Amino acid sequence: MTEITYQKPSSFELALTAIFAALTVVFGQIPLTPFIGGPSVLTLAIIMPPLVGLILGLELGSICILIAVLFLFMVNPATAYAGLFTVFPFLAGTVSAGTIRKSFIYKLLAAVILFIGILGYLYVYSVFPYWIVPHVLALVFILAIAVSGKKLDFEGIIIEKEGKLDIFGSFKNSPLLLLSCFISTMADQAVMLLLAVYVLQLPLVVFQLALPLMLMERTIATIVSALGIILVINIMNKLGHKVY
Repeated sequence: MTEITYQKPSSFELALTAIFAALTVVFGQIPLTPFIGGPSVLTLAIIMPPLVGLILGLELGSICILIAVLFLFMVNPATAYAGLFTVFPFLAGTVSAGTIRKSFIYKLLAAVILFIGILGYLYVYSVFPYWIVPHVLALVFILAIAVSGKKLDFEGIIIEKEGKLDIFGSFKNSPLLLLSCFISTMADQAVMLLLAVYVLQLPLVVFQLALPLMLMERTIATIVSALGIILVINIMNKLGHKVY
């Protein structure tokens, strides 16, 4: 199992949890795209589930994102576009990211989240299947990762080697990083999709209009969260916390 170990586990994990929770609240104040048909906007906080889940892991990451998002709703109630149900997309993204660091059976949990989102959408709006194309890709990717047994190599994303910085080399050395972030953010979107269809009951035209925005926001979430993970892992390396 791919793990991150720390010289002082309890204190370091606690510090990371506090930092990530604070960042979630801060990024939750920065609008990213309008929520077409909804009462709010989507914020830059959507980059946090992949980062939190992959670095803190399934259990601690889920606790971190739950506390952070509930606090975000108190600070900025407009971000809770579906009331308290809005916490579930964040949790789904974090859980799905956390499963990638675990065994085969855990990875199936991420696959189930994506599958339910796909099925739930198609049950109502099968006439416009294009929305769930990226979700299907994410489902294929997580199943391929689970079957292959491949592991996310944090050691491969150290960007300073022999005194040189090589950010692009980080992606080359750990191609699973971008895939993992994509799977996480699409699991987030899959649960958001269920809320849009069954809680907010948005009409089909909303999905037809919002598709380009969804693709843009999930591309941003994938790339920015991956860069954030590279940054955090390298800061940890500089501080002497080994990555395995």
